[in-house]
Amino acid sequence: MDAREETSARFNLLEAGNDLKLTLLPAEDVTKSTPLDYYEYSLERIDADGDISITAEPTANTDALVAVDLHFVLADRNTSTISANLSGDVSLFDDGAANVSNDLLHLKNIISEHGDVTLRSDADVIVDQQITTGPGGQVIWAGTGQLTSPADTTGPSVVSGTLVLASTGGFGIPDQALKAQVDAIQSRSSAGSVHLENNQSLVVGDLTVAPLRTGDGMNHVMIAAEGVIWVEGHVLVQGGGDLILLANGSSSYQYISDELTFDDARAEARRRGGTLAILNDQTTQEAVQQVAAGNPIWIGASDAQQEGIWVWETPTDEDVTSQLQFWAGQSDGVTVNDQYTNWDVGEPNNYNDVEDHIEVIGSTGTVSYTHLTLPTTPYV
Repeated sequence: MDAREETSARFNLLEAGNDLKLTLLPAEDVTKSTPLDYYEYSLERIDADGDISITAEPTANTDALVAVDLHFVLADRNTSTISANLSGDVSLFDDGAANVSNDLLHLKNIISEHGDVTLRSDADVIVDQQITTGPGGQVIWAGTGQLTSPADTTGPSVVSGTLVLASTGGFGIPDQALKAQVDAIQSRSSAGSVHLENNQSLVVGDLTVAPLRTGDGMNHVMIAAEGVIWVEGHVLVQGGGDLILLANGSSSYQYISDELTFDDARAEARRRGGTLAILNDQTTQEAVQQVAAGNPIWIGASDAQQEGIWVWETPTDEDVTSQLQFWAGQSDGVTVNDQYTNWDVGEPNNYNDVEDHIEVIGSTGTVSYTHLTLPTTPYV
C-alpha cells in the first residue's frame, strides 16, 4: 500500500488466480488523525481470473464514508462478475481490451449508499442484479458499449437519482431496454443510443445521441416511463434516428425527422398507431416543441376541408363535423369550443389562398401556420 495522504490509500497491483474478495477498512482503522468522514481506496490495477467482490468493514461511525476507485482486467469477462457494497462513491473502470461484439461484462449488486456509481468499459455491460445509489446519487456510464438489463428481468436494474451518459456508449439495445427507477436522465456529451424503461415519472435533461454503432434501431432514442415525462433540456438525435417518448401518465410524443408533406406525415403518423400532435394547452405545446428540439414540424391541425374552420386531426378520415373545431376565421377570427390557440402575429391568413395546415416554428413561443406545398417538413 502506498499512502498518498491520510484521506486515501493506493494499491498499485493485485493479482488473483481465482475469485478476489476485498474488505476495506474504515478511515479510523487506517489513519492516526481525527476520524474522517470520507476515505477513498484507489486500486490502480487488479488482474483477476474469477469474480471481484468489494465490501467495507462495519464501523460504529455511520457518517464515515468509504469509497473505491478500481481499475481491473478480467481474464474472461463472460464468466466473471463484479460486485461492490460501500457507503461512498463506487468507481469501476474495466481496463481490458475492447471487444464489444463478443464480450459481456457482468455486474451483480453495485451499491453506493450515499455516493455515486461510475462505470466504464469498452464492452457491453449487463446488470445481472442491481446498481443502487441513495436518492440524490448518480449512476454515470462512461463506457463505449451499452449498459443494459437481462432480457428476462422484470424489476429495475438501476435505482438512483440520475442516469448520466458521459461517453459514447448508451443505455439498452432494441427489444432489450435498460430497466430503471430513476428521477432523471441526461448526457454530458454525444452518447450512444438510448432504450430506457423507467418505472416512474422522469425528467429528461440535455441529451445528445450520436450513435457510433450501426444496426436496426441503434440510432434511436426510446424512453418509456410509468408516469409523466418532462423534457427540461435540449434533446438532439443525430444521424437521422427517431426520438420516441412513451409516458403512461400523459400523452406520448415522437419526433420523426423524415421530410414529408402534410398529407404524407398524417398518413405515416396513423400507420404508426397515432396522430399528428394536438396542442391542448401551453404545457402540451412546450412539450411538443421540446421533443422537436427547435425544428419546424407539422402538427395535426387543418382547415383543408372548409376554409376558416380549423379542426384537430383524428385517427381516421372523418367528416369535418365530427372533428373538434378550435378556431373560426382568419387572423381576426375567434377561438371555438374553449380550445387553446397560440397563433403567430397575423396568422392565420391563408396566404395566396393555399395555406391549410399548421407548422410549429421554434423551440418555444408561438405557432405559425404555413403553406401546404412548402419544402417537406418533419412532424410530431
